[in-house]
This record gives sequence, C-alpha cells and structure tokens, in this order.
Amino acid sequence: LRANQRQELERLRSDKERSSAKKLENEVVKLAKIHANELSNLRDSLERAAAETIRGIKRESNEQRKREVEEALQGMKANQNQENIRMRNDIMKEANQTIAEREYDLKAAHTRQIEKLKAELNDASSRTLASEIEKVKRAHNIELDKVAKEVELFYVERIETLKRDIRNQNSE
Repeated sequence: LRANQRQELERLRSDKERSSAKKLENEVVKLAKIHANELSNLRDSLERAAAETIRGIKRESNEQRKREVEEALQGMKANQNQENIRMRNDIMKEANQTIAEREYDLKAAHTRQIEKLKAELNDASSRTLASEIEKVKRAHNIELDKVAKEVELFYVERIETLKRDIRNQNSE
C-alpha cells in the first residue's frame, strides 16, 4: 500500500512539475515577446526622435539651437533610463508573481496529497504516517526552494541580458 502511495505521490508530483514547468515556460516566452516588442518600439521611437532632432540641427545652426537639442537628447536618455528601470521592475514583479503562483500551486497539491494520506491511513499506523508526512513535507519544501531559486536565477540572467542589450543600444 505504501509503495503504491509513494508511486502515486511521485506520479502526481511529476505531473504537477511538468504542468508548472510548461506554464512557466509559456509565460516566460510570452513576457520575452512582449518586452522585445516594447524595446523595438522604444528603439524605433528614439531613432525617429533622434533623426528629427538631427534634421532640426542641420536647418538651424546657431549655438542656442544646438544646446536645446543636446538638452532634448539628454532628456530622451533620461527617459530611456527610466523606462529601462520600469521594465526591469515589471520583469521582477512578474517573476515574483510567477514564483508565488507556482509555490501556491505546489503547496496546494502537496496539502491535498497529505490530507489524502491522512484520511486513508487514520489507524494504528498513524505514527508511521505522521513520519512519512513530515518526510514528504520536507521534500516538498526543498523542492519549492529549488524551484524558486531556478526561477530567480532565470530572471536575474534575463535582466542582465536586457541591461547588456540596453547598454549596447545606448552606445550605438
């Protein structure tokens, strides 16, 4: 009976992990597409604004106009930096939300499994069951920590890539 229960728990955990991983992967792809589109739009907007500014400089060559253009470019850079910060914060917020949802789902699944075990084995072997439940809880907590670290690492790497892309974009 225990072996069957362990196999069933392992199958349920595996199914839940696959489902969660697929959902997380889909969300990450979706976020990456959205942010890539936003970056592209921002880049296009900045290029149009810079091109317009350059045309204005060519038309008006006095020093006052050049200073105004330089101030406008600095303002655009400041706006771009603010947008970069906002996007980074959005990514972190979404990552934290995804982690929280995944933890919630895993905890709910684990709680259901534990409650099922408690209901099925409420007899003389309850001490052994309690021990097994604690083992399952510890294993699941370790698993949750691992998943949270993996997701956090993924988003940290993604943010670093975005920062690098933005720096490259700024240097162009």
